Amino acid sequence: IQCEIPKEYRRFLRQHNGGTGFVGDIHYLELWPVDQIPKHYSGYQFSEFLPSFIPIGSNGAGEAFAIDTSAEPPVFGFVPFGDLRRASFIPLSADFAESIELIALGRAFESR
Repeated sequence: IQCEIPKEYRRFLRQHNGGTGFVGDIHYLELWPVDQIPKHYSGYQFSEFLPSFIPIGSNGAGEAFAIDTSAEPPVFGFVPFGDLRRASFIPLSADFAESIELIALGRAFESR
């Protein structure tokens, strides 16, 4: 996978290299360690259906937390594992911390 990922997310990876747990009171998020991302990229067939999207985790409920690297700047959001189409992508923010905050507040799926 060749792409430029957002600086704030790179800092997070250097400090924590992934993580699992609840964000806010009830919203679960698993952020994969950097060495697992290529496996999930090809295993979930992002390489075939959404090659410009980098899956970096999951909400444990059927959606991948991913970065749309074709956007300028790249955007964090969710896309269903079973519907890997650009039209199914739910964008959150270009800012990693803001995306996590929207998940914690339960606002990630408001517009859908």
